[in-house]
Amino acid sequence: MNEKMISTGLELLEAEFGKDKVKKCIAAVCKFKIEIPGWIFGEFGGGRFAGYMPPACARNIYEKLDDAAFVNKLTRATDSVAMHVLWDFSNDEVSGSYKIARQVNDAAQERGLKVGSISPTYFLKGSYRGSLSADEAETRQRYIEQTVLAGEIARDYGIGLVTLWLPDGSQYPGQANLQRAMRNLRTALDEIHRQMDKNVRLLIEYKLFEPGTYSTVLSDWGSAYM
Repeated sequence: MNEKMISTGLELLEAEFGKDKVKKCIAAVCKFKIEIPGWIFGEFGGGRFAGYMPPACARNIYEKLDDAAFVNKLTRATDSVAMHVLWDFSNDEVSGSYKIARQVNDAAQERGLKVGSISPTYFLKGSYRGSLSADEAETRQRYIEQTVLAGEIARDYGIGLVTLWLPDGSQYPGQANLQRAMRNLRTALDEIHRQMDKNVRLLIEYKLFEPGTYSTVLSDWGSAYM
């Protein structure tokens, strides 16, 4: 796009909306920032769709940061990177590491980036009966501890925001006791809230269909709000 085309476009916008509004919009766009999800640079969909490795995909968090830095160089609007505990701060995808998170934070700063929101990684092996809503106490405890760790990382290195996406649900009618699952989930979230720094915010995502094609424990805004 050449300068003449840009000039003509601005003139048309100014004629339609007025110079002041166009000026304000340009100023807003210049300050626009968006958080980029680190997992888009790695194995497709991360652990949820394991087995497909796109050509030249990032093999670890440091290569993800390299890619994110390149995108930020092009856009100048994506200097914050969202990360997953067990994809980005773990050596075994079983236990998260605060030490690794500190190293990743240093590496991000070296690339002109910063750690954004932190997500616990709930959809892993051993979670086919749920994560925070599972009937097995040891499974719930594992994810409670990981979520509390996510809060510590978000507080010290991120933006104080933990985002929760729970894949808990069922594939067929009658496969899960959804009332009991909801009770388990609320109990686990109460424990997480009790342990987590009160300056850390929790965002709870809900999805009607993904991944349970029949039901999910958090299927709408009402269940998430409750």
